[in-house]
Amino acid sequence: MMQKTNNAKKTLYSIGGLLVIILISYLMSSDEVLGSYEKYEITASTAKRVGMGLTTFYLLAIGAIGAVLYAELSKVFSK
Repeated sequence: MMQKTNNAKKTLYSIGGLLVIILISYLMSSDEVLGSYEKYEITASTAKRVGMGLTTFYLLAIGAIGAVLYAELSKVFSK
């Protein structure tokens, strides 16, 4: 029974962390629409959501690369 509780906590922490990253990305993104994009009917909210998606991807990619590097370098230096 305790194992299921621990797994549920880990899942909630992971989802919470992802939501925090998405929130940070949303706050960092700009809603500026360049003049060249107006002909495609891009709105400020669309630009903000696209910026949020790109920033979220960049943060998660950097985190994944950092985790791989940490795992590999810790193996090298622990020997």
